[in-house]
Amino acid sequence: MAKIKFSIIIRGNNKAHWLKILLLKLKNQSEKKFEIIYCDNNSNDETVNLLKKFKIYKVVKIKKYLPGLAINMGVKKAIGEYIAIISSHCVPKDDHWLRDYKNFMNKNQQIVACYGKQLPLPGTSEKDQLDLNIVFKDEKIISKHDTYLNNANAFFRGNFLKKNLFDNKVTNIEDRLWAIKQSKKGKQIGYTAGSAVYHIDGIHQHKSTSERAKNSIKLLNNKYKKIWNSCDFLKPKFYNFSIIVNARRANDKNDLIKLKKLLNKKFIKQLKINTIFLIGKKFKKSNLSFSKKVVLIKPSINLGIDLKNIYLRNSSTWVDSNYIIYLNIKSDWNYKRLQELINKSCYYTVESITFCKRIFGNFEVIYKDGSIIRSNSLEDRSQKPWLRMFKSPEGTVLIPSILKTKLLINKNTHYFYL
Repeated sequence: MAKIKFSIIIRGNNKAHWLKILLLKLKNQSEKKFEIIYCDNNSNDETVNLLKKFKIYKVVKIKKYLPGLAINMGVKKAIGEYIAIISSHCVPKDDHWLRDYKNFMNKNQQIVACYGKQLPLPGTSEKDQLDLNIVFKDEKIISKHDTYLNNANAFFRGNFLKKNLFDNKVTNIEDRLWAIKQSKKGKQIGYTAGSAVYHIDGIHQHKSTSERAKNSIKLLNNKYKKIWNSCDFLKPKFYNFSIIVNARRANDKNDLIKLKKLLNKKFIKQLKINTIFLIGKKFKKSNLSFSKKVVLIKPSINLGIDLKNIYLRNSSTWVDSNYIIYLNIKSDWNYKRLQELINKSCYYTVESITFCKRIFGNFEVIYKDGSIIRSNSLEDRSQKPWLRMFKSPEGTVLIPSILKTKLLINKNTHYFYL
Protein backbone atom coordinates (compact mmCIF):
# COMPACT_ATOMS: atom_id res chain seq x y z
CA MET A 1 0.00 0.00 0.00
CA ALA A 2 1.26 3.48 -0.90
CA LYS A 3 2.44 5.60 2.02
CA ILE A 4 -0.24 7.95 3.31
CA LYS A 5 0.76 11.52 2.50
CA PHE A 6 -2.32 13.33 3.83
CA SER A 7 -4.76 12.76 6.69
CA ILE A 8 -8.05 14.60 6.16
CA ILE A 9 -10.06 15.22 9.34
CA ILE A 10 -13.75 16.02 8.92
CA ARG A 11 -16.11 16.96 11.74
CA GLY A 12 -19.89 16.77 11.44
CA ASN A 13 -23.32 16.19 12.92
CA ASN A 14 -26.16 15.10 10.62
CA LYS A 15 -24.44 16.59 7.57
CA ALA A 16 -25.09 13.69 5.18
CA HIS A 17 -26.41 16.07 2.51
CA TRP A 18 -23.07 17.89 2.38
CA LEU A 19 -20.96 14.77 2.94
CA LYS A 20 -22.40 13.26 -0.25
CA ILE A 21 -20.92 16.23 -2.12
CA LEU A 22 -17.68 16.54 -0.13
CA LEU A 23 -16.70 12.86 -0.32
CA LEU A 24 -17.19 12.81 -4.08
CA LYS A 25 -14.99 15.89 -4.43
CA LEU A 26 -12.29 14.34 -2.23
CA LYS A 27 -12.42 11.15 -4.29
CA ASN A 28 -11.57 13.22 -7.36
CA GLN A 29 -8.54 14.95 -5.83
CA SER A 30 -5.38 14.84 -7.95
CA GLU A 31 -3.45 13.75 -4.85
CA LYS A 32 -4.54 10.17 -4.11
CA LYS A 33 -2.40 9.15 -1.11
CA PHE A 34 -4.75 10.27 1.63
CA GLU A 35 -6.87 8.87 4.42
CA ILE A 36 -10.11 10.30 5.82
CA ILE A 37 -10.85 10.46 9.53
CA TYR A 38 -14.44 11.34 10.37
CA CYS A 39 -15.26 12.81 13.77
CA ASP A 40 -18.97 12.09 14.18
CA ASN A 41 -21.08 13.98 16.69
CA ASN A 42 -24.01 11.58 17.26
CA SER A 43 -25.37 11.68 13.70
CA ASN A 44 -28.66 9.86 13.10
CA ASP A 45 -29.15 10.62 9.41
CA GLU A 46 -27.48 8.73 6.51
CA THR A 47 -23.96 9.57 7.72
CA VAL A 48 -23.04 6.09 9.03
CA ASN A 49 -24.13 4.27 5.87
CA LEU A 50 -22.47 6.93 3.74
CA LEU A 51 -19.12 6.40 5.48
CA LYS A 52 -19.43 2.67 4.84
CA LYS A 53 -20.15 3.27 1.16
CA PHE A 54 -16.97 5.34 0.80
CA LYS A 55 -15.01 2.80 2.88
CA ILE A 56 -14.09 5.27 5.60
CA TYR A 57 -13.18 3.14 8.60
CA LYS A 58 -11.42 5.67 10.82
CA VAL A 59 -14.47 7.09 12.58
CA VAL A 60 -14.25 8.89 15.91
CA LYS A 61 -17.47 8.81 17.93
CA ILE A 62 -18.03 11.96 19.97
CA LYS A 63 -20.48 11.92 22.88
CA LYS A 64 -20.05 15.52 24.05
CA TYR A 65 -18.89 17.81 21.27
CA LEU A 66 -16.11 20.31 21.83
CA PRO A 67 -14.32 21.47 18.66
CA GLY A 68 -10.72 21.16 19.84
CA LEU A 69 -11.34 17.82 21.55
CA ALA A 70 -12.99 16.41 18.41
CA ILE A 71 -10.05 17.41 16.20
CA ASN A 72 -7.50 16.14 18.70
CA MET A 73 -9.19 12.73 18.74
CA GLY A 74 -8.86 12.67 14.96
CA VAL A 75 -5.24 13.88 15.03
CA LYS A 76 -4.26 10.98 17.29
CA LYS A 77 -5.47 8.56 14.60
CA ALA A 78 -3.75 10.40 11.75
CA ILE A 79 -0.69 8.92 10.05
CA GLY A 80 -0.19 11.41 7.22
CA GLU A 81 2.80 13.69 6.77
CA TYR A 82 0.27 16.52 6.45
CA ILE A 83 -3.05 16.92 8.25
CA ALA A 84 -5.91 18.75 6.54
CA ILE A 85 -9.00 19.85 8.46
CA ILE A 86 -12.24 20.63 6.64
CA SER A 87 -15.80 21.12 7.88
CA SER A 88 -18.35 18.57 6.68
CA HIS A 89 -20.37 21.35 5.00
CA CYS A 90 -17.39 22.73 3.05
CA VAL A 91 -16.50 21.61 -0.47
CA PRO A 92 -13.13 22.00 -2.26
CA LYS A 93 -13.41 24.36 -5.22
CA ASP A 94 -11.36 22.12 -7.49
CA ASP A 95 -9.49 18.81 -7.68
CA HIS A 96 -6.15 20.32 -6.60
CA TRP A 97 -7.06 21.38 -3.07
CA LEU A 98 -4.53 19.03 -1.41
CA ARG A 99 -1.85 19.54 -4.05
CA ASP A 100 -1.97 23.33 -3.72
CA TYR A 101 -1.72 23.12 0.07
CA LYS A 102 1.30 20.79 -0.18
CA ASN A 103 3.05 23.06 -2.69
CA PHE A 104 2.37 26.13 -0.52
CA MET A 105 3.91 24.41 2.53
CA ASN A 106 6.94 23.25 0.53
CA LYS A 107 7.61 26.77 -0.72
CA ASN A 108 7.22 28.24 2.78
CA GLN A 109 9.20 25.94 5.06
CA GLN A 110 9.03 28.43 7.94
CA ILE A 111 5.26 27.97 8.48
CA VAL A 112 3.78 25.23 10.70
CA ALA A 113 0.22 25.58 9.43
CA CYS A 114 -1.86 27.45 6.90
CA TYR A 115 -5.48 28.06 6.00
CA GLY A 116 -7.21 28.49 2.66
CA LYS A 117 -9.71 30.72 0.98
CA GLN A 118 -13.42 30.31 1.71
CA LEU A 119 -15.98 31.21 -0.93
CA PRO A 120 -19.70 31.80 -0.37
CA LEU A 121 -22.49 30.02 -2.23
CA PRO A 122 -25.73 31.48 -3.60
CA GLY A 123 -27.50 30.23 -0.44
CA THR A 124 -25.03 31.96 1.91
CA SER A 125 -26.56 34.91 3.76
CA GLU A 126 -25.52 38.37 2.59
CA LYS A 127 -23.78 39.16 5.89
CA ASP A 128 -21.76 35.95 5.67
CA GLN A 129 -20.86 36.70 2.05
CA LEU A 130 -19.49 40.07 3.13
CA ASP A 131 -17.46 38.47 5.94
CA LEU A 132 -15.90 35.95 3.58
CA ASN A 133 -15.07 38.65 1.04
CA ILE A 134 -13.33 40.76 3.70
CA VAL A 135 -11.34 37.99 5.42
CA PHE A 136 -10.23 35.79 2.53
CA LYS A 137 -8.17 37.72 -0.01
CA ASP A 138 -6.55 36.68 -3.30
CA GLU A 139 -2.99 37.26 -2.05
CA LYS A 140 -0.92 34.92 0.11
CA ILE A 141 -0.10 35.94 3.69
CA ILE A 142 2.66 34.81 6.07
CA SER A 143 1.77 35.89 9.62
CA LYS A 144 4.33 36.35 12.36
CA HIS A 145 2.28 38.24 14.92
CA ASP A 146 -1.22 39.15 13.67
CA THR A 147 -2.28 35.51 13.43
CA TYR A 148 -5.47 33.99 12.14
CA LEU A 149 -6.50 30.39 11.44
CA ASN A 150 -9.81 28.81 10.43
CA ASN A 151 -10.38 25.09 10.81
CA ALA A 152 -13.19 25.04 8.29
CA ASN A 153 -10.32 24.81 5.79
CA ALA A 154 -6.85 24.39 7.27
CA PHE A 155 -3.61 22.46 6.73
CA PHE A 156 -0.83 21.44 9.16
CA ARG A 157 2.52 19.74 9.31
CA GLY A 158 1.49 16.43 10.88
CA ASN A 159 4.33 15.98 13.36
CA PHE A 160 3.99 19.54 14.64
CA LEU A 161 0.25 19.29 15.20
CA LYS A 162 0.59 15.96 17.02
CA LYS A 163 2.92 17.66 19.49
CA ASN A 164 0.85 20.86 19.72
CA LEU A 165 -2.82 19.92 19.99
CA PHE A 166 -5.82 22.21 20.30
CA ASP A 167 -7.40 23.22 23.59
CA ASN A 168 -9.72 20.37 24.63
CA LYS A 169 -12.06 22.51 26.70
CA VAL A 170 -13.05 25.61 24.69
CA THR A 171 -16.48 25.74 23.03
CA ASN A 172 -15.38 27.67 19.93
CA ILE A 173 -12.51 29.54 18.16
CA GLU A 174 -10.13 26.71 19.07
CA ASP A 175 -8.32 27.47 15.81
CA ARG A 176 -7.66 31.13 16.56
CA LEU A 177 -6.56 30.38 20.12
CA TRP A 178 -4.14 27.77 18.75
CA ALA A 179 -2.73 30.29 16.26
CA ILE A 180 -2.19 32.91 18.98
CA LYS A 181 -0.41 30.35 21.17
CA GLN A 182 1.93 29.25 18.37
CA SER A 183 2.64 32.87 17.41
CA LYS A 184 3.82 33.57 20.96
CA LYS A 185 6.26 30.70 20.52
CA GLY A 186 7.64 32.41 17.42
CA LYS A 187 5.92 30.10 14.93
CA GLN A 188 4.50 31.37 11.63
CA ILE A 189 1.16 30.64 9.97
CA GLY A 190 0.33 31.13 6.29
CA TYR A 191 -2.69 31.79 4.12
CA THR A 192 -3.19 30.70 0.52
CA ALA A 193 -6.00 31.56 -1.86
CA GLY A 194 -5.12 28.49 -3.92
CA SER A 195 -6.70 25.82 -1.71
CA ALA A 196 -10.20 27.27 -1.73
CA VAL A 197 -13.43 25.74 -0.48
CA TYR A 198 -17.08 26.70 -0.73
CA HIS A 199 -18.60 27.37 2.70
CA ILE A 200 -22.37 27.77 2.92
CA ASP A 201 -22.37 29.04 6.54
CA GLY A 202 -19.60 31.61 6.39
CA ILE A 203 -17.56 32.54 9.46
CA HIS A 204 -20.14 33.81 11.94
CA GLN A 205 -23.23 31.97 10.64
CA HIS A 206 -25.47 35.03 10.49
CA LYS A 207 -29.13 34.04 10.45
CA SER A 208 -30.38 37.51 9.54
CA THR A 209 -29.45 40.09 6.94
CA SER A 210 -29.74 43.84 6.44
CA GLU A 211 -30.49 46.23 3.59
CA ARG A 212 -26.91 47.44 3.72
CA ALA A 213 -25.62 43.88 3.37
CA LYS A 214 -28.01 43.22 0.48
CA ASN A 215 -26.93 46.36 -1.36
CA SER A 216 -23.24 45.61 -0.81
CA ILE A 217 -23.61 42.07 -2.15
CA LYS A 218 -25.36 43.38 -5.26
CA LEU A 219 -22.15 45.26 -6.05
CA LEU A 220 -20.00 42.16 -5.44
CA ASN A 221 -22.24 39.50 -6.95
CA ASN A 222 -20.68 39.62 -10.41
CA LYS A 223 -17.45 38.47 -8.79
CA TYR A 224 -19.09 35.38 -7.34
CA LYS A 225 -21.52 34.60 -10.16
CA LYS A 226 -18.65 33.78 -12.50
CA ILE A 227 -17.38 31.27 -9.94
CA TRP A 228 -20.83 29.83 -9.25
CA ASN A 229 -21.53 29.32 -12.96
CA SER A 230 -18.64 26.86 -13.11
CA CYS A 231 -19.65 25.03 -9.92
CA ASP A 232 -21.04 21.61 -10.88
CA PHE A 233 -22.87 20.88 -7.62
CA LEU A 234 -25.14 23.91 -8.09
CA LYS A 235 -26.85 22.13 -10.99
CA PRO A 236 -29.42 19.28 -10.92
CA LYS A 237 -27.35 16.97 -13.13
CA PHE A 238 -24.82 16.60 -10.28
CA TYR A 239 -27.41 15.07 -7.95
CA ASN A 240 -29.38 11.87 -7.50
CA PHE A 241 -33.11 12.23 -6.81
CA SER A 242 -35.91 10.10 -5.45
CA ILE A 243 -39.59 10.96 -5.89
CA ILE A 244 -42.43 10.48 -3.41
CA VAL A 245 -45.96 10.75 -4.80
CA ASN A 246 -48.78 10.88 -2.29
CA ALA A 247 -51.67 9.03 -3.91
CA ARG A 248 -53.60 8.21 -0.73
CA ARG A 249 -56.75 9.78 -2.23
CA ALA A 250 -56.23 8.46 -5.76
CA ASN A 251 -59.33 6.76 -7.12
CA ASP A 252 -59.07 6.23 -10.87
CA LYS A 253 -56.68 5.33 -13.67
CA ASN A 254 -56.31 8.99 -14.64
CA ASP A 255 -54.09 9.42 -11.60
CA LEU A 256 -51.61 6.87 -12.95
CA ILE A 257 -51.76 8.55 -16.36
CA LYS A 258 -50.84 11.81 -14.61
CA LEU A 259 -47.85 10.16 -12.92
CA LYS A 260 -46.72 8.62 -16.19
CA LYS A 261 -46.96 12.02 -17.88
CA LEU A 262 -44.76 13.53 -15.16
CA LEU A 263 -42.09 10.86 -15.57
CA ASN A 264 -42.05 11.44 -19.32
CA LYS A 265 -41.38 15.15 -18.97
CA LYS A 266 -38.00 16.08 -20.43
CA PHE A 267 -36.70 17.82 -17.29
CA ILE A 268 -37.57 14.75 -15.16
CA LYS A 269 -35.96 12.36 -17.65
CA GLN A 270 -32.77 14.41 -17.46
CA LEU A 271 -32.57 13.84 -13.71
CA LYS A 272 -30.83 10.82 -12.15
CA ILE A 273 -33.83 9.17 -10.45
CA ASN A 274 -33.13 6.38 -7.97
CA THR A 275 -36.58 5.38 -6.71
CA ILE A 276 -40.19 6.54 -7.07
CA PHE A 277 -42.32 5.84 -4.00
CA LEU A 278 -46.06 5.78 -4.71
CA ILE A 279 -48.18 5.93 -1.55
CA GLY A 280 -51.60 4.47 -2.37
CA LYS A 281 -53.85 1.48 -1.74
CA LYS A 282 -55.78 1.31 -5.02
CA PHE A 283 -52.89 0.31 -7.24
CA LYS A 284 -51.47 -3.00 -8.37
CA LYS A 285 -47.86 -3.62 -9.34
CA SER A 286 -49.04 -4.75 -12.77
CA ASN A 287 -50.36 -1.22 -13.35
CA LEU A 288 -46.96 0.32 -12.60
CA SER A 289 -45.08 -1.37 -15.44
CA PHE A 290 -44.38 2.01 -17.08
CA SER A 291 -41.46 2.43 -14.68
CA LYS A 292 -39.33 -0.22 -12.95
CA LYS A 293 -38.31 2.39 -10.38
CA VAL A 294 -41.83 2.69 -8.87
CA VAL A 295 -42.20 1.15 -5.41
CA LEU A 296 -45.75 0.83 -4.11
CA ILE A 297 -46.26 1.88 -0.47
CA LYS A 298 -49.46 0.97 1.36
CA PRO A 299 -50.63 4.00 3.37
CA SER A 300 -50.92 3.99 7.15
CA ILE A 301 -53.16 6.19 9.31
CA ASN A 302 -51.52 9.45 8.18
CA LEU A 303 -48.98 10.82 5.75
CA GLY A 304 -46.47 11.79 8.44
CA ILE A 305 -46.08 8.17 9.53
CA ASP A 306 -45.79 7.08 5.89
CA LEU A 307 -42.93 9.51 5.29
CA LYS A 308 -41.05 8.39 8.40
CA ASN A 309 -41.52 4.71 7.50
CA ILE A 310 -40.29 5.31 3.94
CA TYR A 311 -37.13 6.87 5.38
CA LEU A 312 -36.50 4.20 8.02
CA ARG A 313 -37.25 1.18 5.81
CA ASN A 314 -35.20 2.27 2.81
CA SER A 315 -31.88 3.26 4.35
CA SER A 316 -29.80 2.08 1.38
CA THR A 317 -31.76 4.39 -0.95
CA TRP A 318 -30.83 7.55 0.91
CA VAL A 319 -27.08 6.95 0.70
CA ASP A 320 -27.39 7.55 -3.05
CA SER A 321 -30.18 10.15 -3.00
CA ASN A 322 -29.32 13.80 -2.49
CA TYR A 323 -32.85 15.16 -2.82
CA ILE A 324 -36.45 13.96 -2.74
CA ILE A 325 -39.16 15.51 -4.90
CA TYR A 326 -42.51 15.30 -3.11
CA LEU A 327 -45.87 15.70 -4.91
CA ASN A 328 -49.53 14.96 -4.26
CA ILE A 329 -51.28 13.20 -7.14
CA LYS A 330 -54.45 15.29 -6.62
CA SER A 331 -52.67 18.65 -6.88
CA ASP A 332 -52.34 20.77 -9.99
CA TRP A 333 -48.76 20.41 -11.16
CA ASN A 334 -47.25 23.29 -13.04
CA TYR A 335 -44.32 21.59 -14.75
CA LYS A 336 -42.48 24.79 -15.60
CA ARG A 337 -42.62 25.96 -11.98
CA LEU A 338 -41.67 22.49 -10.73
CA GLN A 339 -38.57 22.52 -12.89
CA GLU A 340 -37.67 25.93 -11.50
CA LEU A 341 -38.20 24.65 -7.95
CA ILE A 342 -35.77 21.78 -8.57
CA ASN A 343 -33.21 24.16 -10.10
CA LYS A 344 -33.49 26.49 -7.09
CA SER A 345 -33.03 23.63 -4.62
CA CYS A 346 -29.66 22.79 -6.19
CA TYR A 347 -28.49 26.35 -6.86
CA TYR A 348 -29.13 27.45 -3.28
CA THR A 349 -28.07 24.04 -1.82
CA VAL A 350 -31.10 24.06 0.46
CA GLU A 351 -32.31 21.49 2.96
CA SER A 352 -35.83 21.97 1.64
CA ILE A 353 -37.80 24.32 -0.57
CA THR A 354 -41.56 24.41 -1.14
CA PHE A 355 -44.24 26.33 -2.95
CA CYS A 356 -46.35 28.70 -0.86
CA LYS A 357 -48.62 31.72 -1.11
CA ARG A 358 -48.89 34.98 0.80
CA ILE A 359 -52.43 35.65 1.99
CA PHE A 360 -53.34 39.14 3.18
CA GLY A 361 -56.51 40.12 5.00
CA ASN A 362 -58.20 39.66 8.35
CA PHE A 363 -58.24 36.12 9.69
CA GLU A 364 -58.86 33.87 12.67
CA VAL A 365 -56.98 30.70 13.55
CA ILE A 366 -59.28 28.54 15.68
CA TYR A 367 -57.95 25.60 17.71
CA LYS A 368 -59.87 22.55 18.91
CA ASP A 369 -59.78 23.79 22.49
CA GLY A 370 -61.56 26.99 21.41
CA SER A 371 -58.55 29.30 21.62
CA ILE A 372 -58.21 31.79 18.77
CA ILE A 373 -55.44 33.76 17.12
CA ARG A 374 -57.17 36.76 15.55
CA SER A 375 -56.14 39.57 13.21
CA ASN A 376 -59.03 41.94 12.51
CA SER A 377 -57.52 45.43 12.60
CA LEU A 378 -58.24 47.98 9.87
CA GLU A 379 -54.72 49.32 9.64
CA ASP A 380 -52.83 49.72 6.40
CA ARG A 381 -51.80 46.37 4.87
CA SER A 382 -48.11 47.14 5.47
CA GLN A 383 -48.82 47.16 9.22
CA LYS A 384 -50.87 43.95 9.31
CA PRO A 385 -49.72 40.33 9.63
CA TRP A 386 -50.10 37.97 6.72
CA LEU A 387 -50.43 34.21 6.36
CA ARG A 388 -47.92 31.96 4.63
CA MET A 389 -49.93 29.10 3.14
CA PHE A 390 -47.88 26.07 2.16
CA LYS A 391 -48.54 24.55 -1.23
CA SER A 392 -46.30 21.59 -0.55
CA PRO A 393 -48.44 19.08 -2.49
CA GLU A 394 -47.76 21.02 -5.69
CA GLY A 395 -44.03 20.56 -5.18
CA THR A 396 -41.47 20.27 -2.39
CA VAL A 397 -37.80 19.36 -2.69
CA LEU A 398 -36.05 18.18 0.47
CA ILE A 399 -33.09 16.22 1.79
CA PRO A 400 -34.02 12.67 2.88
CA SER A 401 -33.36 13.02 6.63
CA ILE A 402 -36.22 15.51 7.05
CA LEU A 403 -38.66 12.63 6.41
CA LYS A 404 -37.89 11.10 9.80
CA THR A 405 -39.47 14.14 11.47
CA LYS A 406 -42.79 13.23 9.72
CA LEU A 407 -42.59 16.59 7.93
CA LEU A 408 -41.54 18.01 4.58
CA ILE A 409 -40.02 21.26 5.85
CA ASN A 410 -37.85 22.46 8.72
CA LYS A 411 -36.58 25.71 10.21
CA ASN A 412 -34.19 26.19 7.30
CA THR A 413 -36.79 25.80 4.54
CA HIS A 414 -36.75 28.19 1.59
CA TYR A 415 -40.05 29.37 0.12
CA PHE A 416 -41.02 29.75 -3.52
CA TYR A 417 -43.93 32.18 -3.56
CA LEU A 418 -46.60 31.69 -6.20
